[in-house]
Amino acid sequence: MKDTGQFFTTGEFAKACGVSKQTIIYYDKIGLLQPDFIERNRYRYYSVHQLERFAVIDLLKRLDTPLKEIKQFLNEKELDEAVRLLEEKEQVVFRKMEELRELQRIIHTKRSLIQEAGQVVEEVFLEEMEEECLIISEPITATSEKEISEQIQQFAQYFVHNERDAGYPMSRFFSKAQFEEGDYLTGGHFYIRVEEPKTTNSVTKEAGLYACTYHVGEYNAVTEAYERIKQWMTEEQYTVVGPVYEQYMLDEIISSNTEQYVTKMMVRVMKKEQ
Repeated sequence: MKDTGQFFTTGEFAKACGVSKQTIIYYDKIGLLQPDFIERNRYRYYSVHQLERFAVIDLLKRLDTPLKEIKQFLNEKELDEAVRLLEEKEQVVFRKMEELRELQRIIHTKRSLIQEAGQVVEEVFLEEMEEECLIISEPITATSEKEISEQIQQFAQYFVHNERDAGYPMSRFFSKAQFEEGDYLTGGHFYIRVEEPKTTNSVTKEAGLYACTYHVGEYNAVTEAYERIKQWMTEEQYTVVGPVYEQYMLDEIISSNTEQYVTKMMVRVMKKEQ
């Protein structure tokens, strides 16, 4: 009879492993992790060395490896096979880390936009902006609501299949000429901001000084906000020097009430020479 004082009972071993006793019993039943020895009274005992075997089982299980494959891996004890499997799992971990980092970026972006949307004041202000990379749609030629929806869907599908989402919503920009003519609601391009483009279908939103304001409510009523910017530019002696960008910050994704939609308008400007 062995000195059982140097071994774990099933319950003690389960506790040392941080799992339930039923888990250890099940692993024994399927031949994945069997006791070091069994006494005549049928009591099962595990050695301290088997903690390492459990650690390997737990690691591979956390990497979604089927128990059948884990058992085969542990029983074969082939060095080449061990290296192959661990390399494979290392790549799985790397891809998961990349996915989690991407999700973290998306969550951070959306949280920042929602927080900004909750603090808007409908007045004009200047903001120094950094350069941004924008993936753009084909020119917006649609006029009816149905046609515009179809073009939005086409652009969204293109983006999903070709670019990496950074959490920024689809928005729109249009030309300096349209702004000066008061044509705020038609034409231009849809765009989605990205951190690193994967395709060549992109443009750069230039860094610089932008006159900004917010519009709260339905998009079709944005004219008032643009006129507010124009009036401010006249009073403060600024002139427009580039395209006009919109950023849809709070829409039906967050609120079903169109009166709570938030759009940010950004017009690149410079001070007029005195």
